[in-house]
Order: sequence, then structure tokens, then C-alpha cells
Amino acid sequence: MKRIVAIISVFAVVLFASAALASPFYLTLTGNVKSVFDVGGLTDSSGINVGDELSYVLKVDRDVIGSKTRKGRTTNMFGSYYASLISGNLKGQTGQGIFSTKNFVYENKLLSSLHAGNEFSNVHATNFLDDFDGFNVGSSFDSFIETTYGNGIKMASLNLKNVRVTAKSNTAPTPVPAGFLLMGAGLGAVGFVRRKIRS
Repeated sequence: MKRIVAIISVFAVVLFASAALASPFYLTLTGNVKSVFDVGGLTDSSGINVGDELSYVLKVDRDVIGSKTRKGRTTNMFGSYYASLISGNLKGQTGQGIFSTKNFVYENKLLSSLHAGNEFSNVHATNFLDDFDGFNVGSSFDSFIETTYGNGIKMASLNLKNVRVTAKSNTAPTPVPAGFLLMGAGLGAVGFVRRKIRS
């Protein structure tokens, strides 16, 4: 009986530890609108103008393969990892017809390219000679564009400048809530085993 309890305890601790280590991180970005291209009439309806400061939230997860989705069909982008747009500014549509929702990051020695989307829009960002893991508060992108489609196939896009990271969260290997859960599971297992040994 003691052996079974010990095996279950070890299994629980390993399970919680692996779940705590596999966490994505989130980047909050802020930049200014440099130019607007709007055939779809989407920036007019949202009141976005050149010079406006806009914010974005991106989720990046190196443990998941990147993908793109079109007409409900998802294709994995091998050699990449996952990124998605949590919060953007254009409210059109992606993933319909010939347009894809893109969720992937490619990195090489010369250029890192991020494609993050949701059902409303996609963003495309590049950074030369740096990877996105190294991005911290104050880091900036070389280029950043948000695109979407409305009124059929009419495109709208925002080209931003001075795009910088204003917040980065969930970067710790074991976030505090998961750390408490892990510690609680370990203490509970020790208490349970100790109680069984006494009886």
C-alpha cells in the first residue's frame, strides 16, 4: 500500500510540474498609426486615424506548432510555433474565402516573422536579428501591420510605427498560481503518506 501511495504521489507531482512549465507568454504592444489603407471601410467605422496610438495583445506559445485556418480547415505550419492575436483594432473577418487566419512565428538568424490572428484580423510583425523570446518591456518591432477584410474581399490595413512592448506576462517557468498548486499537492501527498504510515 505504501508503494502505491508513493507512486501516485510522485506521478501527481510530475504531472503538476509539467503542466506548470508549459505556459505561453503574452505581449502587450503599443504603437502609432503611420498609414491607413481602407478599401473595406473598416477604419472609418472604428474611428482610427493616422497618428492614433493603438494597443495589441499577442499570445505566443513555443510548445505548440503554428497554423493557419481557412474555411474551417486548419493547416500546421511545420518549423514554426504558435502565436495568436488576443486583442486587435480592426473588426473585419479572416479565415473566409481565400483569406486565412494566421497563427505562427518563423525565426532564423536574419529575421523573425510573426503572424498572429483571430476571427477579426491578422497582424504581421518582423524584427531583424532578434527572436521573440528575447522581447521584454521596451523592445520594438521593425515593422507591424494589421490587416482584415470587409464588404466581401475589400481589404483594410493599418501600418504602425514605434511599436514597442509595454508588458510581458507569464514568463516565469512556474507561475505563482501553479507554484502554489504544486506545493500544495506535494504537502498533501507528504501528509497523506505520513498519516498512512502511523496507522
